[in-house]
Amino acid sequence: MDIFRLIQDIKTHLKLSFDEVDRWFDKDNKMLNYQPSNGGWTIHQILEHIYLTNFYLLILMEKG
Repeated sequence: MDIFRLIQDIKTHLKLSFDEVDRWFDKDNKMLNYQPSNGGWTIHQILEHIYLTNFYLLILMEKG
């Protein structure tokens, strides 16, 4: 598999992940902002982290 095909496959999978993650942004604020008793991240914080990480990965791939 050449590098360009590999990059395209990764890009495709990341875009599919975006589609899955984007659906969670439509949930109600109570669910998105629920703070676990153990001090863990809220769903909103997790979604933001995933979204930003994937966004910057796509930028790096485009530059590559």
